[in-house]
Amino acid sequence: MFNNPLIRAAGVAAIAYVLFKVLAQALFAFAQITQSFAYWLKWHFVPWSEEIAIGLGLAFLVFTAVTTSRDRS
Repeated sequence: MFNNPLIRAAGVAAIAYVLFKVLAQALFAFAQITQSFAYWLKWHFVPWSEEIAIGLGLAFLVFTAVTTSRDRS
């Protein structure tokens, strides 16, 4: 029965159909995640990005000043 080319072609078509359906669902889930991340990015991160950059820069500056000003004796 499985040596019949028509049966094999139907099996390959069924496997391809299932794989494409799974891929479509996975891509849709990824799109939903990125859409919610884009919403968060637009309304929460972008308005505070300048303050975050200044804060991180100052924190790095203080960390560098503290670590390089130790007495090395």
